[in-house]
Amino acid sequence: MKQWTALILILFLAFNHVAIADTGGYTVEPHALQDGLTDSSGADATVTFWDLPLWIQIAWLSGLIFAFLGSFKIIPLILGDSKEY
Repeated sequence: MKQWTALILILFLAFNHVAIADTGGYTVEPHALQDGLTDSSGADATVTFWDLPLWIQIAWLSGLIFAFLGSFKIIPLILGDSKEY
């Protein structure tokens, strides 16, 4: 166990210097508004969920349902393991 802790500490210290060495900094400024209207009729137009094709709606809803049902399967495993510690 001590070997793993030492290895993790060494890796942390080895890669930590990259974040510390950056001295460039940055400036935060408010966004400059564009003059006039913005054309949003092309590829960047706002599309609601109901405007999407039916196969995308079905895929998204089935993913949501399976994720919800899958959470009921995994929650007892998480709660069961946490009681041992």
